[in-house]
Amino acid sequence: MSLDGLWRNSLLNMQRCAVTSCLLVAALCDVSRSDDAVALEHQIAEAVNELIQAADVYDAQRMQRLVRRIARWEQPAIPAVVRHWNHENANVRWQMVRVTQQMQLADDRLFQPLLVAAVDADADVRGAAVLALAELFPDRSETAGAMRTLTRDPQSLVRVQAYDAAWKIGKRQGVISALVQLLQHQDWMTAQEAANSLAKIGPPVVEDLQPLLQTPQPMTQVLAWRTLARIKPLPEKVLRLAEGQATSADAMTRRAAIALLAMADLHRWQVLHKLSRHPDPAIRRDVAQAIVKFQDGPEKVDQLLVGLLDDHDPYVVVAALHSLKKRPRCDIPVSKVRQLLRHDHADIRAAMVAAVSQLQPLPDALRSELISLTEYESVDYIRRHAHRLLRRE
Repeated sequence: MSLDGLWRNSLLNMQRCAVTSCLLVAALCDVSRSDDAVALEHQIAEAVNELIQAADVYDAQRMQRLVRRIARWEQPAIPAVVRHWNHENANVRWQMVRVTQQMQLADDRLFQPLLVAAVDADADVRGAAVLALAELFPDRSETAGAMRTLTRDPQSLVRVQAYDAAWKIGKRQGVISALVQLLQHQDWMTAQEAANSLAKIGPPVVEDLQPLLQTPQPMTQVLAWRTLARIKPLPEKVLRLAEGQATSADAMTRRAAIALLAMADLHRWQVLHKLSRHPDPAIRRDVAQAIVKFQDGPEKVDQLLVGLLDDHDPYVVVAALHSLKKRPRCDIPVSKVRQLLRHDHADIRAAMVAAVSQLQPLPDALRSELISLTEYESVDYIRRHAHRLLRRE
């Protein structure tokens, strides 16, 4: 049997001992408990049972809410959580590991169960466990052993999580090149998680990602652009390459390059402003959508977006309106709002109503326009939205 196999078997044998120990400690602590302690234990048990029920039907929102709730109890919740790490439902086991991650407690009662979870039959459990080990017990030799084993896991997503864990505990040799390879994986979720891990590492990954900006694989190229957009500062070479790709015929590449420029710095403002006047309406539309990410000079962004409301292409106007809706303030001249609420294009009227919904209180000058929409608008959902706005007032 291989060393990895022996290690896995020994950890599986530890599982009964670890769980039995937790139950024994819980039983010994049952003596002379206060009423408050009993009430808290009951609350925790109820929440854990609710989490199991949510995991059984994969109610994602409910699971997330309950994981956070149980984690807030910290040490008192550990026995109830560990008790279910043998559960037959892999999703239940995964949620219990997620609770441990959110507790952020390096409690020794969690160490052996996490090692056992790192060799679980379910990939989600293994991946979550190795990340929890790296966060809670980074200096333990067993953590490094679990990480090394899982970098060879048959599931690509688990390998990403193992390399992420390796970087966190300082075992960094070969991590960036391995994650760059996984970013090119055919499985979209694996590639996306590898991109997220690389973005968290930051500037050290820039040099390894640059060759992917010119790969013939469009999805890989876009992920590389999006990853670099989250890293600051970026070298001038990458920014110049983004300027060149901002007019690419490939829509995905073009949008990713424009988004990177929008997330760069004030020095790229002139480039973005020029692109907002480009003859191709698709490029103007992409700028209108991406410009909300620009961090410097908010007044410049508002002026550019308001200027795009005069664009002759209706979908550029719609994109600008959607972006204005996301701004902290929606400073559109009232005369322009009234003009767009009467526009011939239904999508523009709809987007303008949505932007107006951000105004509180509603300006009196616009009330008559909304009343007119409730009476004469031919598109049902626009008419209903105008009704809701007037009722809100």
